[in-house]
Amino acid sequence: MKVINNNFIWKKWEIYPILLLFLVIHFLWSKHFPIADVEAYYWDWSRNLSLSYFDHPGAVAWICRLGIFITQDENNLRFFVPIFNLITVIFLILSLNKILSLKNKETTIKQILYLEILWNIIPVFGMQSFILMPDFSLLTCLSIVLFLSLKTLETIHFKNRIPIKYVILLGVFSGLGFNSKYHMIPITFLIIFTITQVVNFSKKNLLVFLSVYITSLIITSMPTIYWNLNNKFISFIFQLNHGFGVFDFSFKNLLLYIIESSIYITPILFFYGIKNIYFINKKINKVEFHEKIILLALSPICGIFIVFLIASLFDYVAPYWISPAFLLLLPFFAIDMSEWKFNKIFIPLFLIPSILIPSSLCFKEVRKIIVNISDGNAGYKLFFWYLINNDKINKLAGIKLPKSITPKELNNRGCNLNDNILASLNWTWTSQLAYHLKDHPYVYNLNSDQKSYYSIRDDFKKFKNCKITLITTDELMINHLYKIEDIDYLNVIKIKQFEKKEEYGKINILKGIFIGDDESLSTADN
Repeated sequence: MKVINNNFIWKKWEIYPILLLFLVIHFLWSKHFPIADVEAYYWDWSRNLSLSYFDHPGAVAWICRLGIFITQDENNLRFFVPIFNLITVIFLILSLNKILSLKNKETTIKQILYLEILWNIIPVFGMQSFILMPDFSLLTCLSIVLFLSLKTLETIHFKNRIPIKYVILLGVFSGLGFNSKYHMIPITFLIIFTITQVVNFSKKNLLVFLSVYITSLIITSMPTIYWNLNNKFISFIFQLNHGFGVFDFSFKNLLLYIIESSIYITPILFFYGIKNIYFINKKINKVEFHEKIILLALSPICGIFIVFLIASLFDYVAPYWISPAFLLLLPFFAIDMSEWKFNKIFIPLFLIPSILIPSSLCFKEVRKIIVNISDGNAGYKLFFWYLINNDKINKLAGIKLPKSITPKELNNRGCNLNDNILASLNWTWTSQLAYHLKDHPYVYNLNSDQKSYYSIRDDFKKFKNCKITLITTDELMINHLYKIEDIDYLNVIKIKQFEKKEEYGKINILKGIFIGDDESLSTADN
């Protein structure tokens, strides 16, 4: 059977306006949208580059730091996110084109435009287009893996040979995705398993295929593997415990997982996947090769969904954990959806809010209105941090924040009586204060119970004799600070108001010296 060559699609000018429009929009959002807690956290990683980290592999920190290095601006932590997003969309278009080619059909402009729009209006993917998270590079690698998988299937099926070049690249981009987020391994292993089932391999070809793939995967994954080997696999263990560490049996969590996942991905894409899983399972032995290629998407979706479904019986599962697998389904969805009749309702219904909501939140005035209406009880992660700055703390609390000693200085020589550190009591406050305070000082997390990147970076033994200025909230004070043995402090300053209204709770600022055993804090005169 002759396969249609659809390479002409790149000569169609209609493809490019939406690509360029969303690229500009994403760059604007990346510059003006408020910095989320996790973004400040990953930015703080990038100031201490490592092969991997406690929570995730290291790609997000390296990409963040490269953008800052190129632009020479610490505030450009998201610089590469829109660029990676553009690459993702390009490879999804290539995959859509290849799917239609394998079906012996021509690609239409309508199908490509639907794919471009769908990518940007589905919340879980639209968010990854400008927010600094490990997922943005994971999704890029996954889109490339999908395209390479289709090319591999095409070569094996029609030419009856193993395309070594594509298999090596499959392993390379699987490894690069693994260096972004651990989700890549189960997803790509299910893709590889699907390839071995969709086409017939001889034993020799199967051995060659798997050997080449696994070798290139391991070599590319070595930065993360090597770091974990040298750190007693703490990152792997943390992620396993993160999903399966607490066993609190509950059907409520299962129900929440299904509902929240479907909303996050959009119900229409979620149930499109469920529908296809059901129908292809009923006729799996009767479908032709070109119909089986959708299994490249359905197998990972089904496998990941079941794993997290089981996990949700024992603990809460975040709705976005399953979302990367649904990227694989998007080209198939765009092809089918381009023929649906209700698109005139569906597209505007999601497109308008997907543009207006992020755009409006880019303005401080809008964020301030939300904070004032809610008395600071809503939108804390996005709307609050720009209010915290050195001048306001000095004006309202009478405290001039000192320069904080760096982790390198702390580890090399410890503290003397003239050294100061800024600190807080959880990873979100630690990273956000470091990002938003003047000159981006190093801030330390004094909550030894909370496991994070700071658990490795910050050695409590080195804090002895440090003068501490600790910034935190009433809630964190009650929940964490009083757990530290032998605590005694002299001065608690409460900032009750920012401008006319209290915009977020009560902020406590403590000044003291870290003395005694590793986890005690007592006061010093100002």
